[in-house]
Amino acid sequence: MSERVPARVGLLGGGVIGGGWAARFLLHGADVALYDPDPDAARRVGEVVANARRAFTRLVNAPLPPEGVLTLVATPEDAVDGVDHVQESAPERLELKRQLIARADAVAPRGVVIASSTSGLLPSRLQEGLVHPERLVVGHPFNPVYLLPLVEVCAGAARVEGVIDRVVTTYRSVGMRPLVLDAEVDGFVADRLLEALWREALWLVADGTATVSQIDDAIRFGAGLRWSAMGTFLTYRLAGGEAGMRHFMEQFGPTLQWPWTKLTDVPELTPELLDRLVAQSDEQAEGRSIRELEALRDDCLVAVMRGLQTVGFGAGEVVTEHEARLCRRLPATGVLMPVLHGRVVPGERHVTIEWDDGHDSAFHHLWLRDNCDCHECTHAQTRERLLDTFALDPDVAPTSLAMDQNALRIDWSDGHRASTYACAWLRKHCACAVCQYVRRPRHRHWGAALTAALPAIDYADVIADDGALAHFVESVWTDGVAFVRGTPTTEDAVRELATRVGHIRATNFGPDFHVEAMPEPNNVAYTAVELRPHTDLVNHSSPPGVQFLACFVADAPGGASTLVDGFFVADRLREESPEAFRLLCDVAIPYRFHDATHDLRQAAPVIVLDDDGTYREVRFNNALMAPLTLPVDQVGAVYDALRRFDAIARSPEAQVVVRLEPGDVMVFHNRRVLHGRTAFDPGGGARHLFGLYVDLDEWRSTMRVLESRRATT
Repeated sequence: MSERVPARVGLLGGGVIGGGWAARFLLHGADVALYDPDPDAARRVGEVVANARRAFTRLVNAPLPPEGVLTLVATPEDAVDGVDHVQESAPERLELKRQLIARADAVAPRGVVIASSTSGLLPSRLQEGLVHPERLVVGHPFNPVYLLPLVEVCAGAARVEGVIDRVVTTYRSVGMRPLVLDAEVDGFVADRLLEALWREALWLVADGTATVSQIDDAIRFGAGLRWSAMGTFLTYRLAGGEAGMRHFMEQFGPTLQWPWTKLTDVPELTPELLDRLVAQSDEQAEGRSIRELEALRDDCLVAVMRGLQTVGFGAGEVVTEHEARLCRRLPATGVLMPVLHGRVVPGERHVTIEWDDGHDSAFHHLWLRDNCDCHECTHAQTRERLLDTFALDPDVAPTSLAMDQNALRIDWSDGHRASTYACAWLRKHCACAVCQYVRRPRHRHWGAALTAALPAIDYADVIADDGALAHFVESVWTDGVAFVRGTPTTEDAVRELATRVGHIRATNFGPDFHVEAMPEPNNVAYTAVELRPHTDLVNHSSPPGVQFLACFVADAPGGASTLVDGFFVADRLREESPEAFRLLCDVAIPYRFHDATHDLRQAAPVIVLDDDGTYREVRFNNALMAPLTLPVDQVGAVYDALRRFDAIARSPEAQVVVRLEPGDVMVFHNRRVLHGRTAFDPGGGARHLFGLYVDLDEWRSTMRVLESRRATT
């Protein structure tokens, strides 16, 4: 289902939660109609949206669409008329919510989901008396809605297929992480946990054991930091050491019998207790207004989530996924990032740019001087460097700095004048951990489910249109595979398709090859037997990057093609056996191809990781494996790791099986995607494929060139 942002959203209630919903939808381009009878609603919601605009634009490092339009309306019916999604956020009173939802249900367009932000009321109770109860679900967010990604989703007793999917899609479209609950329960999940903590905190204050500030310090300087990254149970698993959760439960489980807590008792909210709570809270706030405290809270949340983003975990992973989602929504033409401006702040050995979206970028003086792009430092035609980096003064520093709407300009202490650095170029080269992580190429890992959504494109479009070509090369890079349909069944047509991307890579089989059953084959591919999943030419120091495999004839029974994402297999192996995964990352497996004219040998790990721990490539081909040269005490473990990898690759959950027809070209990342085929009967008809390779360097170069053209169009 497409994660398209609703064009128009109806909101019932504009308090803290309703205002947060308004901000999140507006910032993603949705128009919002909001009903709230409070005369002060416009001011209050406007302040929330202003806070959100400041915080959210500092959180995401991707272009946002033009902001939607907020309209305050006079009735609930006006709010939901013609909308694509309804979100109710009225005060937590059952009858009030029922009345508002019933009025919305009578007017909202057919099929539009009505979601309640209730933090504790069961959806079945809210459905009572509705004409269309099946479209009412709970969508319970957390404050501030415009920053925190979690939203608990729960259906009531009346339900129909597709409603939960629609509301989940809506929430994901605006960067949220829906948690779909399988059953109704009072307080759902998060608030049940929070209520337990809150109840115990009130007892500690009521008993005089701790103050409000001491309790908050116990959370924010201790367990709260762990919870923000790993939650409760993963934290406790770590507390169990190498023996894990079982050891933790055996060691600490008996303490649950100790009389530490008063969770089954309710503290009496006496006037004295309320006065104590208010006085201590006022002291803790130190005179700061609610808006000042909200801004501080938002700054902290942004810092935490961006920190988690650098390690690709927890809420940081949600931010990164949403940044990629926002970039995918950009039109085929237009800038990839908005034009950014900022303020320059000089430092002792570096210059800091404080960008308008709240991000800061620091650039070392020597780095800036070394990257001057003027005609004295860079050749105008070749774009090669003329500057002698190593003759520069290591202590070179600006003598003047000027920043305008388009560029930073610097005069230097070595006498060089007017170095100019475009704002867009500077932002693109920000080397902070977050920006490096966001710029990291993304690969979507897949299993057999990809069969239902194979990336495909028409041959004529790729040949004639650069936009289609860009979509094609990006699909192969992201998914590892794409199919080109309607290709003329000639060698020249396939070569023309490949050379739209780059030069053809010749191998020991020549510049191209034909896959047919041969009487005297020098490769098992030239027989009719089954080919197990493998990558090609693993015996080369640098195997070809992308393979084009075109179907010319497909009359023989059998011979279906199989595809397996090597990164998916590596993921599964890491889950099933971390030790086997480590071995296949560390141990170089020897491969060899030899015939009368060639003897090609290379050893390399099956799984190759980049410095940041992401996958670079997979190299696996049992048919070409040479004898292992390992100490005898390692041989058994390595064979076991290889067997595990092969078993996952050959499992139904990993394999996409597709029969190629004449005119189909299967294009795949040979250093990631394993391919194979089922056996076929050459006596029942011919099977003829034609193949060639293009290197990854060519592929990535074409991606960058097309991206640059799109950015400057």
